[in-house]
Amino acid sequence: MRISVRSRAGRNGKEPCSFCLGRRELYVADILERRDLTGVHRFQIRVFDGRRFVIRHQPATDCWELAAVYGPAPRLAWHALMRRSR
Repeated sequence: MRISVRSRAGRNGKEPCSFCLGRRELYVADILERRDLTGVHRFQIRVFDGRRFVIRHQPATDCWELAAVYGPAPRLAWHALMRRSR
């Protein structure tokens, strides 16, 4: 799905700072992973409400697309994991 992305200059070209999904603009809280594939830059990002998205950028055509959407990480699992590590 093609999306509209606001970006800024990053390490290896453009990095997303916000994007529009429907009529809502979602701001990037954190870039969790960057991958430079052949002709495509792939970003796994987290927005402020905790949801995670995978978006891709094709520098040759300057097109951005939404590849995947994930819900927020469950908090209970994180707390349980921290208790086990002690």
